[in-house]
Amino acid sequence: MLKEFIIGLQPSPVTLTDNSELKELILVTERTSKIEIVCAEIDGDEIVSAILFNEGDIDFRVRDSPASTRDDFLDDLLEAPDYLKTDPNVAGRSLDLKTPFVKRMSMQQTCYSATDQPHLYWRRISYLRIEGYDGRMIEVGKLRQTSYSIGGAFAVLPDENVEGPCMITGVGMHNADLISLQIISGDNRLVKKPSQIAEHLYAYGKSSVGLVKLKIEGNKVIEGAGFVGMEVGDPDVMEIITKLYEFMASWYSSRSSIHRMFPDLYSLIDYSITENDRNIIFSTFRLERHMRYRIQNQKEGHSFDRDPFIRIKLFQVVSCLASTLERCQRIIVHKPSMNCYCIAYLAGDITNWAIATLVLITQVGLTFVLFLSLWTNESDTEYFELKRESMIVTPIIAIFSAMLVWKQMSNILAIKKAYPGMTSSLMGFYEVIVNGILGVAILIIQVILLTKQDNRLDYVLNSIATIFILELDDTVVFLDDDAITDLHRRMLMKDFQDRVKNIDGAFFEHQMWKTARNFLQINSRTCSIEPLPVVRVTQSIDYEIVKNLEPLNVAFNYKNSSDSSGAWIEMASSAPIFKAKLREDSTVELKFTWHDQGSGNRKGQLRVRLVNVLTDEDVASSPEYGIAPHEETEITESFDLNHGLLRNCAEGYRYIIEVLVGGGGGHEIHVKNFELKSSSCFMKAVEDSVGSITVAESEYMLE
Repeated sequence: MLKEFIIGLQPSPVTLTDNSELKELILVTERTSKIEIVCAEIDGDEIVSAILFNEGDIDFRVRDSPASTRDDFLDDLLEAPDYLKTDPNVAGRSLDLKTPFVKRMSMQQTCYSATDQPHLYWRRISYLRIEGYDGRMIEVGKLRQTSYSIGGAFAVLPDENVEGPCMITGVGMHNADLISLQIISGDNRLVKKPSQIAEHLYAYGKSSVGLVKLKIEGNKVIEGAGFVGMEVGDPDVMEIITKLYEFMASWYSSRSSIHRMFPDLYSLIDYSITENDRNIIFSTFRLERHMRYRIQNQKEGHSFDRDPFIRIKLFQVVSCLASTLERCQRIIVHKPSMNCYCIAYLAGDITNWAIATLVLITQVGLTFVLFLSLWTNESDTEYFELKRESMIVTPIIAIFSAMLVWKQMSNILAIKKAYPGMTSSLMGFYEVIVNGILGVAILIIQVILLTKQDNRLDYVLNSIATIFILELDDTVVFLDDDAITDLHRRMLMKDFQDRVKNIDGAFFEHQMWKTARNFLQINSRTCSIEPLPVVRVTQSIDYEIVKNLEPLNVAFNYKNSSDSSGAWIEMASSAPIFKAKLREDSTVELKFTWHDQGSGNRKGQLRVRLVNVLTDEDVASSPEYGIAPHEETEITESFDLNHGLLRNCAEGYRYIIEVLVGGGGGHEIHVKNFELKSSSCFMKAVEDSVGSITVAESEYMLE
């Protein structure tokens, strides 16, 4: 359970004009084994002026850093302040890492006033502490309280801390000035040690390939929302996922939103496996990790954050895509040697399974025949005295065969990593039997058999025979590289389809959070949804309390509207609820007849909302009924105790009936015989019954 996010983008004090905007994010895609820090001074304060990875192979430095060469960097180390030259087991300028992940990180920024323009402030990293798992650490600068700020000179921002296995995956810069860090972090509850995090999830290239600059343009990186930097690819992952979000938000609550996007989503899988496109794979990984971070920390600011239910639904699809592309990455990284058993597993058809079974029978049969020839001593010779040539050749053949067996056994491990599902399949069993158990048996039989030969021709034939048995499953592969790639593509696309089918169906029963919240709750920690607990009524109604109150009843004979604003407008409402007493058989009954203008486009909708009168907070809502028909149609619905309209009702809340007529002009909505009532919500009884709205039939028009 990894998350990816940026630290160093918190807002500066409102009185300052921050002139350090994130201009580019440079991604670190190489496995980090060493981190080195270079410092400079501003007004006597230590600031981070350069971060180097892997002996300077990846070098980020500010524009005015004096260390422009490797020798200058070493000179900087010699001239380091005394408080940085402490015991190397406690603090220092460099940190050697056994894994790219460190135990914790802390960073603090300071905004410094520009000399020539005092109203502008430049953001700098004034404190950075990186602690490894072996107790060693880098600590640069001084951690200070925000109260240390001096108006007109500098402002100290709050420090930011990251706990658990974490690593730097990118450096954010403004005009070549270091201002922020992109971080991958693991969940401490699930990831106990860094070795549990597979390397293929975060590293894929050398510095010459992995340094990708991202401009803050379009939807690539949303600076204000702190969205992480991702690799630029074609097709563009962010563009496709944004389009999917719009489908989910605007039109489709069902799986059809995903089905419409299958061609685009398939193109991501296609390019990843056929072109070995790591940009697409790692962009998807970063997006999935960052969406998990946004959900768990309830972040806002990006378009994905507008509706928490659609965001978590989108995360489910992105997670499916990321899991499929992880399989693709496994195949690219481990590159197993393809034999007939792998082909049969990937193809999954009867023909290839039959071929694989036939090859297995042949290999086992030939091995058994060799064993019988030794058991019955068919050569009619005892162990003969080795001649000169056999004393030289036999050990060489044995070593060669041992290397071949080792290669076959290593391929079993590569197959297990590339195709985890094959291990538990019949083809996986075949693979272990032939290239594991039979490989060792054939090696032993071969050595014994060669020592029993007294004929040079038999000696050569037996040497070749044993090697032939070992290589038979590799030989019986009748596909070229393109055909094998096509098998991989089909497998990955089917894998993605199956994962999408397994997404909880509750995600597709509702379009947005306003309706989903009546039945579901979001579990931010697991990035999933759960049914709301069943309401249990533990107290009976005290009729002495409610005998002088009236049950809630909102009713009117006729209302209409031709509002063209395209916004929801209030048509009627109840008085505030005075008492709410729920029973096991409590319901909210809704009934009305409606239609639109009778011709042209249809746009009208109607809904009922439960609102807290004091805070105006939207607590629950009915489905959004629509689109209004041309002909009069009656709608009748009953909401039980576990629906949000009833389970959330409380004193001080009220029900509001709203309509959306539709923009563009010429649209109308007509509602007749409307009634909303509940026997569990009570209001004060007055002479005119404010809880019950009765409007005589008229041509009344809402303004």
